[in-house]
Amino acid sequence: MAVFDFRPGHSIKGIDPQDLGEWLERLREQRGTLTAAIVLEAASDEDSVGHGAFEWDDSKAAKAHRLTQARKLIVSVRILDGPKQPPNLPVYVSVKTPTRGREFVPTVKALSEEQIRARVLDEIRQFIESMERRWGYFKEAADLLDRLGENNVG
Repeated sequence: MAVFDFRPGHSIKGIDPQDLGEWLERLREQRGTLTAAIVLEAASDEDSVGHGAFEWDDSKAAKAHRLTQARKLIVSVRILDGPKQPPNLPVYVSVKTPTRGREFVPTVKALSEEQIRARVLDEIRQFIESMERRWGYFKEAADLLDRLGENNVG
């Protein structure tokens, strides 16, 4: 039998990783494949291992989905021509702040203000490290990530 654990930086409150891994494997074997739709359907059973990982209150889930849509809306625009911003940059960039959580700031501000720029670059560094953990075992991915590292982000 396989031994399962959560990946670094991932965990789900109230769910044992071994139970989750075994449950997902059973689903994959039973259905012949594993998709998000299959997991959601199986998790709708209150006795399933995955049930606690989902928000089942439709009003809360709908609000969370709409917040995701709002984030996508904010980052979808770019300036083609403007007085203070080079063309084709996104208008806003998402930045994690120590006091307000995540917020969207003008890209020009993120590029020019050292404190914000440092936060963005730190997030980029963390993203690259996350990609190394997630995909580094593929030689081609490791090569691409090495090239990113050679560009010395930061």
